[in-house]
Formats: sequence, C-alpha cells, structure tokens
Amino acid sequence: MRKTFKAFSLVEMLLTLGIMSIVMLIATQTLNTIFRVSAITQFKTITKNEIGFSVELIERLLANSNVVDVFLFSTEDVREYNETTGDIETSGGSDLGVIYGSAIENGAKGNELHIRPYGYSLWVCLGYFNGVDNPEQGYLLKRTVTELPEGHQSCFDTNYDTSRPLFILNSDEVKVNDFSISYIKSSNLNNVFYLDLEMEPVHWVPGSSGTIQRSVVRQAIITTQGLTWY
Repeated sequence: MRKTFKAFSLVEMLLTLGIMSIVMLIATQTLNTIFRVSAITQFKTITKNEIGFSVELIERLLANSNVVDVFLFSTEDVREYNETTGDIETSGGSDLGVIYGSAIENGAKGNELHIRPYGYSLWVCLGYFNGVDNPEQGYLLKRTVTELPEGHQSCFDTNYDTSRPLFILNSDEVKVNDFSISYIKSSNLNNVFYLDLEMEPVHWVPGSSGTIQRSVVRQAIITTQGLTWY
C-alpha cells in the first residue's frame, strides 16, 4: 500500500519564518520600550523626591526665621567641595573675610544661605558647590553650627567644630546643576525669597537624552513669617 506524506513547501516555510521574525521584532521593541520607560521613570522619581525634599527644607527654614537672621552669599566661583576629604576648599588668593564680610544685597543671587531659625541659637547653613574632582558634579550641602567665631565663613569651615560634619542633601544618584536664591524687601518686616533649583539623575538610559527632559527644575517663592506687632 502506497503511503502519502504531507509537508510544508519552501514558500510556506519562508513565509512562516518571515511572520515569526516580524512578531519577535515587535515584541522585542515593545519590551525594550517598557524597560526604558521603567528605568527613566525610576530615575526621574528619585530626582523629584530629592529636589522636593530640598525645597521643602528651605521653605520650612525661611518661614520660621527672622529676616535679620537670614544671610545670602555668592561663593560659587571661589569655593568647591572636595569629595575625597569632605571639606570646602577655597581657590587661591580669595579673601574669605571680604567675601563673607557683607551679605549680598536685595535682588542679587547667591549660592549660600545662612539661617538662624526662631527660638534657636544654632545656625543652619545651606550651600551649592561644584566638586573638585568632578566639576560637573554639583552638591547641595548643609551644616549646623552653634557659633560663628570668625563670621559667616565659619559656617562651612570643617576645621571649626569638627563634631558637626557636612551633610550632602543629594544622593550619589542625583547631581545638582544649579541652585540660586535671591530676595526682595517687602513693605513689612518680612522678605520674599525666590528659589531656583535644578537637579538631574547621574545615570540615564542610553539614547534617550534627546527625547526626554533629563533634569528636574523647581522654583519657589517663600516669605518669612515674622511677627508684626500693632
């Protein structure tokens, strides 16, 4: 008895392989897009959380301070943060006594904010500095000191009161691109401060830099809430 065998022709096999290749290509691109979006969302979320924390901290400090105990200084061009030693370094020839001798005036922008909150004897110092080893890496630093024996230059002088170290407000996953704060005097005992802060994740998905905004920008208008007596 003669047996009959059935099979696919060469054309049918090629057509099937072509369809399967297209389906696999679409599935691969879809999975790649999902992974990329997930990674970008994670990086952006970390950055948004950190910039939100920093802005909230500054808002709380300014709102609970007296205008006479709030000082702004511009030292971005002469001071840097040494990532190895954890100290703030000053470029040669810069006289800190002159720089910190007088705070910046109404309308000018600064990168250091020195505050003494209501009811406290402590000074809270916030500053934005570029790194010594990596100038493109920016750091937002915070330090608390009890006194200022040499004026406001003592705020970020780690040789003074070594028990109070510098704290980096941004993590290793996030860098600070810009930080500036200015103020205008209002008609009463309070001042209005303008804050600009920009951060971005250190790590990013390859090939996405031109299509999605990498940095996160926050702006805030803050008013001190000093008591006015009538």
